[in-house]
Parts: sequence; structure tokens; C-alpha cells
Amino acid sequence: MNGQAVEEAVLEDGDLLAIGDGVTVQFATVPEQGEVCKPFPRIVRDSARSAARLDAGPVGRSLFFLRDLCHCTSCDATRRVKVLCLVTCAVVVAGSVLLGAVLLRANAQATREVVALSEQVGAGTASRCRLEQQVMRLRQVEQERVRSEARLGEVSQDLEAARDRLSRLERQTPDLLAAIEHARRGVAFMLVGYALHEQRSGKPLRFVSVDADGSPRPEDSGAYATSVDGNGPIVESFTTGSGFVIAGGGIVTNRHVAEPWWGERSVEAAKDRGFEPRVTTARAYFGDLVRPVEAGPWRHSHPKRRPDDRRRLSDRRRCVAGQG
Repeated sequence: MNGQAVEEAVLEDGDLLAIGDGVTVQFATVPEQGEVCKPFPRIVRDSARSAARLDAGPVGRSLFFLRDLCHCTSCDATRRVKVLCLVTCAVVVAGSVLLGAVLLRANAQATREVVALSEQVGAGTASRCRLEQQVMRLRQVEQERVRSEARLGEVSQDLEAARDRLSRLERQTPDLLAAIEHARRGVAFMLVGYALHEQRSGKPLRFVSVDADGSPRPEDSGAYATSVDGNGPIVESFTTGSGFVIAGGGIVTNRHVAEPWWGERSVEAAKDRGFEPRVTTARAYFGDLVRPVEAGPWRHSHPKRRPDDRRRLSDRRRCVAGQG
């Protein structure tokens, strides 16, 4: 009773009885015929007290209070109170309906205005986007015109410089042709090959397996077996370059042609295993000679450099070539 477990108790008006699971009964006294009805303040107080005794949350107590207030008013209140309650409920319902209708109409009007405003904003945004695109295209056209004028000025300068160079070349052509013809005979195409020789025995590194034609034959794995005791041809590596004949019959060439193994990591590793590279083929090809000229021995005339100097020298040559 009223949220407390009891074996027996005296019931009073408004007590809540919980019987079993989920069954709740409210005890209320109903006046008999001819008995004086309850005053409305008492009905409100009893309903509030009954709701306060209910074991539920605020929402549950509020709903119970309204339901109990309506029930007790319809049963225990005087006729005048009942009429006043009915009139009040009717006024509240009518006011709610009228207010809802007004709100719905205002909402519809506001929705139409929002839609119209959204359309206007969309049209304005589209117009602004089109205007921005037109301005951007005009700016691009202006920038392109400025770049074109700059390029036209550069082309004009290059054309004028080319005309000057052409005039100088025309004046120097006879001497240049004679110099080129004279120097052409002294330019050679160099073919240089080298092989690895064992320092202890002096034997070159050869292919182990050869086919019927004497050409190296790979193994099943695709690699070529090599050994200083092999019967195949010598394992040679070749490089090419240019050479220039100087006074006395010598040929000047680059180090990577005179020493094809220069900077090669594989050769450095072979040196650690007891091998040394030696030039095996050195030929110079000239345009006016049918057969190549055997070149060698080499005579070095450069300071000792590290292997990575080759890359820096090559980069320097490219920079100088790019500058003129």
C-alpha cells in the first residue's frame, strides 16, 4: 500500500494498492446519493497526494495526477464545478485548435517566403558565379596577353641574336669548313674492352661452358659460370667514347674510356677477391680508314680522383654545355 509492503492497514481515501504484478488499485470514497460533494480544492489535493505516493518518475506522476483529477472531478465534484471544467476544457481545446490553425497558416506563409527567398538567393548566387567566371576568364586573357607580349619580345631578341650569329658564321664559314675538314681526320671512335685477371696466376676470367660454335652457354638458372680455369672465351666488358689525335701520334681520350672499370663497384669487389682489371681490346676507328687502329699502351696524365668525381665532372660538363 502506497509503495510499502503491509499485511493489514486502515484504508483512506486516495491510497494506492499494488496487488500482484502490474495491478494497481486506488481506494476512493464515493459520496452516496444526497451526500455533499467534495470541494474542488480537496479533489486537487487528494489527486496530488495520490500522485506523490506513486512509485514512478515525474512524467508518470504528472499523467496519473491529470487522470485522477479528471476522474475525481467527474465523480465527486459539484455540478457547477463540472460545468466549469467542461467549459474550461472546451475553451482550451478551441483555443488550441485556433492557435494551431493560426500557427499552421503562419508556418505555410513563412515556408512560401523562405522558398521565394531561397530562389532569389539561388538566382543571385548563380549570377555572381557567372560574373566571377567572366572576370576570371578576362584575367586569364589579360595574363595570356601579357605573357604573349613577353614571349614576342624574347623571340624578337632571339631572332636578332640569331641574325647576328648567322652573319658572323657566313663571314667565318670558309675558315670553319677548312678547320672542320682538317680536324675531322683527327677524331676517332674508341672501342675499349677489359677483362679481370687473377693477380696470383695472371690468368683471365673465362666462361666455363660453351656451345658447338664456341659461344658462351648459360646454365639452367640462366647465369653464366666463369672461372680462370675455363676453356671458353675471356669475359670482357666494353665501353665506347671519342678520342682526338694530337701531335706525335698520340690519342687523347677520357678516363672512363682509358679505364672502363673506373667507378664500377663490381670491379672494386673483384679486386678484394684477388683480381685486377686489364685492357684487352683498344681500337680507334677513323672515318677515312677502312680498318681500325690498335691503340695503347695508355699513359695517364691526370691526378688521382675518387670514383664519385666522375659524376661531378659529368654534371659540370653538362652545365658548361648548357651555358653555350
